[in-house]
Amino acid sequence: MSQNPNLFLSVGKQIKDEYGRVIGKIASFAVTPNGKFDAAFVEQGDGKFLKLSTEHLKFDGADVTLISKIKSETNLFCD
Repeated sequence: MSQNPNLFLSVGKQIKDEYGRVIGKIASFAVTPNGKFDAAFVEQGDGKFLKLSTEHLKFDGADVTLISKIKSETNLFCD
């Protein structure tokens, strides 16, 4: 995932898995002291929150997709 200061504009957008199923909405981001996006907090439909690493998220315009851990690690390995 590329670091982009405009990720804060993603707050409130739906996040889906690789198969198009809605997981929830982005509620907030966790940022390290040096300004790197570390995680996204996602509010699920039942009101519970998930903390997802931004390494496993793909931001493509208005779409936010959760990529499986194994796919993310494979992509890093291939790069």
